[in-house]
Amino acid sequence: ADMFKVIDSVRSFQYGAELTYNKVMSDALTYNTQDSSHSYAPTRYPDGGSDIQSAAAYLTYKWWLNKKTLLNAGIRYSQIAMLSKFEEANPYNFTFDNITINTSAFNGSAGLVLRPSPLWQFNISTATGFRAPNVDDYGKVFAKDDYVVVPNPNLVPEFVKSAELSISKKFKDRVSAIKVIGYYTFLTDAIVRRDFKLNGNSTMVYDGDTLQITANINANEAIIYGAFLGVKLRLTKTLSLESNANYTYGEDLTDKVPMSHIPPVFGKTTLNFKFLKGEKLKPLKLSLYSHYNGWKRLSEYGSPSVDNLSEATEDGMPAWYTINFNGSYEFKIKTPYYEQEQTLQEVENHRVLWIQLGIENIADTHYRHFASGISAPGRNFIITLRAYF
Repeated sequence: ADMFKVIDSVRSFQYGAELTYNKVMSDALTYNTQDSSHSYAPTRYPDGGSDIQSAAAYLTYKWWLNKKTLLNAGIRYSQIAMLSKFEEANPYNFTFDNITINTSAFNGSAGLVLRPSPLWQFNISTATGFRAPNVDDYGKVFAKDDYVVVPNPNLVPEFVKSAELSISKKFKDRVSAIKVIGYYTFLTDAIVRRDFKLNGNSTMVYDGDTLQITANINANEAIIYGAFLGVKLRLTKTLSLESNANYTYGEDLTDKVPMSHIPPVFGKTTLNFKFLKGEKLKPLKLSLYSHYNGWKRLSEYGSPSVDNLSEATEDGMPAWYTINFNGSYEFKIKTPYYEQEQTLQEVENHRVLWIQLGIENIADTHYRHFASGISAPGRNFIITLRAYF
């Protein structure tokens, strides 16, 4: 349920409630091809099934203090209950036969939008939040490389406090613009992957191999912060440049190690060209663009079982960039309904045939995205044809 209430011309409420229920099952078996018999096999998720329920209610408030200032604030209450069961035939000798989580929290946010002129905008916001562990966090048994992840019945939610500042500036041509965003996040009880002991043992035999035991646990404190820079420039009437870059840093303050899943610096730069005929744009458009990633050094990797350290080189994941091209052309075609059309939009919708040619990774660069075990595609050709009737 999602509802909206207008108080007056400058104030409004939005409020609602949410209920969810999920049933998660995980089954596995071994099949004997000689006698067609079946037998038990361990599952990735709790083999007795899992029930996940949540209930939440929220309220947000918006107030235009004046024509240049918007204040918004909100509060949300969430209740989450989970129950996962393990069958007696489970071969892992867990000291528990089920995992139960029942947790709740109030969270809030507040923000201020300032528009001192049509060309400037400032956004300031702060918020609190929490995330309850899901079945994948607390109940999974999964082997990768030399590690095996096991359930942790003592996992609790992670809580976050965050702040963000955004500055946007448009230039007089109303096309060129620059945007800068900075954010800082402080986590308590952050869920991280670490070495673990099961029944007093740090290793276990899984599928015939002896592997190091790991599990998701709660770290005391962690931080994540970063920045975004976006630029759009109108160089000439027909030529424009768009570019953006992202930087993220994360650290487990308790163990003084990098957080997992933190990408290296990445971004995209595009040069757009549109042809002019007199003062009117021609239907031909061309784009030359580049995707790029910075280095991810070994010292910046998180837990080996999470960030796929085995997929990196001896120095980490190398930096890379690709050069790509895209071109499109619109053909104007009169349809049988052309004379009956009353608006320009109707005319455009009925008489456009659009063809696009793209070439990705022109230099045929060999690269991999961070934490991926699969090389990205090489040189790639794309032809697209669209027709609007």
